[in-house]
Amino acid sequence: VTWSRNGCALVLYDEITPEQGLSYLLDMGFSRIVPDDYYLSSCLGGMTYGVNTVEMASAYSTLSNYGVYTKVDCITSMVSPDGKELYQEPKQGTIYERNAAIEMTDIMRDVIKSGTAAGMKWDNASDLPAAGKTGTTNDDTNGWFCGYTAPYTVAAWVGKDDNTTVSNLYDSYNPIYIWKDVMLALTEGYDGDNGIFEAEKEAEEGQEDGEIWTVVGSGANVRDGASSSSNVVFALPGGTEVEVIEHGDDWSKVKIDGEIYYIYSPLLTR
Repeated sequence: VTWSRNGCALVLYDEITPEQGLSYLLDMGFSRIVPDDYYLSSCLGGMTYGVNTVEMASAYSTLSNYGVYTKVDCITSMVSPDGKELYQEPKQGTIYERNAAIEMTDIMRDVIKSGTAAGMKWDNASDLPAAGKTGTTNDDTNGWFCGYTAPYTVAAWVGKDDNTTVSNLYDSYNPIYIWKDVMLALTEGYDGDNGIFEAEKEAEEGQEDGEIWTVVGSGANVRDGASSSSNVVFALPGGTEVEVIEHGDDWSKVKIDGEIYYIYSPLLTR
């Protein structure tokens, strides 16, 4: 995700099927999904009629709201002539599990810190943590950046009405700079909490209460010294016995519930 290498997304989408994948978008009010979208290309943004910025901002705000979707509107109050409040806030619905939203937020923070959106240097401009994702289409006809801080979600799109190439899409017209300017203006003076960015994952059903260990590394969970180029993150339920047996310069040998694992470029945290 950090560098938009989308092979994993394609494999996962194939596994869960386009029908299930697109069902999440339908539940969040995406209005232009058609039968021709039910193919693997849709997981990379290959939609027949595309999406709009309101839909994208709504989807990303669902992640920032712990996986709970709220239909957006621009109304805060509607009062009758006799002073009665008529406006009712839109209904909410859970789209993603809370832990999934926390994990995805953590993954997309790296997009801004060290990935495809690092060029806007958000951390130099604001103390607020942020998460988001860049997106482009073939021939640079469209550019996207969608992301959020605790209080706000913004979706920025750059493109032309005739769907021709946008010159300087990665330079002066890059949507990451539009997003940055808008978000800085919106969050100026914000002194609230950091919401999902400070949230801790809940123990999954069937896990024991207690600490959750996370192993992160290139080749994590690889046994018998075999290496892997894949970046792997996995969580161990509280109560799992973890013993660090040996350390090298770029690896660790650990025993997890009696099984030996070699972890490369290791990070083992609680």
